[in-house]
Amino acid sequence: MSRSAKLVRGSWSRVAVLLFVAGILFGVLGGIIGLLIGFIPDAGATIGTIITAPFLIIAHTLLYFDLRTQKDEAFNLAVLASDLRIEVEESPGS
Repeated sequence: MSRSAKLVRGSWSRVAVLLFVAGILFGVLGGIIGLLIGFIPDAGATIGTIITAPFLIIAHTLLYFDLRTQKDEAFNLAVLASDLRIEVEESPGS
């Protein structure tokens, strides 16, 4: 938990708002999908959640990587590519 607190230090409100909005957005989308598939009584909500949950997880992952790149200067795409052993070509401007 201390690492998480350190990561969001200075960005608490932004992180809270992003997580809240993402949760509401994907909850509503899941509910709409559930209503559209409402012909199957209790399965509509489950199917809606199954469809939208991966997108909520992707939003959380993108937020995590955004916070990591802002806090840790050494954590950028070049470092990530080298960790994955991917060759990155230098851009003409750099």
